[in-house]
Amino acid sequence: MRIDSRLTITLGMIVKNEAENLRHAVKPWLDYVDEILIVDTGSTDDTVQIATALGAKVLREEWRDSFADARNTYIAHAQSDLILNIDADDRVDSKSVEMFKEFRRNYTDKSAYRFRVRNLEAGGKLSPIFQQIRMFPRTDSVRFVGSVHESVEHSLADNNYSLVDLPVTILHVGYADPALCRVKLERNLKLVQKDLISTINPTAATLYHYAQTMAALSPTAPEVNPEVVAAYRRVIEVGDTRTDAVFDAICRLNVLYIRGGDNTQALMLSQNLTELRPHDVRGWYYLGFAYAALNNRDEAIKAMHTGMLCKAYPSTVQFDHAKYAKACVDSFVELTQ
Repeated sequence: MRIDSRLTITLGMIVKNEAENLRHAVKPWLDYVDEILIVDTGSTDDTVQIATALGAKVLREEWRDSFADARNTYIAHAQSDLILNIDADDRVDSKSVEMFKEFRRNYTDKSAYRFRVRNLEAGGKLSPIFQQIRMFPRTDSVRFVGSVHESVEHSLADNNYSLVDLPVTILHVGYADPALCRVKLERNLKLVQKDLISTINPTAATLYHYAQTMAALSPTAPEVNPEVVAAYRRVIEVGDTRTDAVFDAICRLNVLYIRGGDNTQALMLSQNLTELRPHDVRGWYYLGFAYAALNNRDEAIKAMHTGMLCKAYPSTVQFDHAKYAKACVDSFVELTQ
């Protein structure tokens, strides 16, 4: 591992039975980090031996139903300036590694850094790119929070750290197997429910992840599942509408109303979306769709035209700007024929 006198970086990871993945996840970073800390929560395969061979220090810890607890263990043991948070099922290409190399050379502050992330899904489909905090200063005041979908976002905000987007792209391959994906969703539901029970005032992010997981596991179509609708409504009721999670919750609740045929509710939510973020294509598409469903062709055309002009922007949630922009164009053409 390479040591840079200006900046040191600890790669942190939590694992259990990741012998097949570990080399692929760690090797691209070996020349750019100064320390590797791997928290093993009970592997029975060759994970520990492979980690040791890669130069990592392995910290053995009993799994306590909390991803935040496990990640905070490697933060507590780290000795570097920055923590680089990587999963065993992450992959990074050589181009991104070169960009990271440039970052090390020109490092000037102690901000927190967001990488571009996309998921490999069933059938080889790639999810939309979203932004995720993957590197941050090592300090006693920054810790992960959340049994699942853990994040340092709140502690970074509490300590006034700025966020910087780096052109590093991570491909997360952990959702490619549909059967394994469902197992993870069921596990995540139990963990997020635990957080909701144990917290008097749960964060909007926790409520959002609960709603998302409920929708994914719903035995019926989400739009006819009152528990899913109620879960998204609760996100909106308690959260800051300026955040990506709350805005996305409004979008998803809007879709449920559209699918359920409640176009009046969909229209009200769509108008709210366009007021909150007039630069976001989703609000205009939903507004146009609602107007069209209510037979207001002129307003539908105006909304779709505005959506066509919206530009893509970085987001911490997954949504395909190009898909929505194309839908606006297609709808505009259809409405004006």
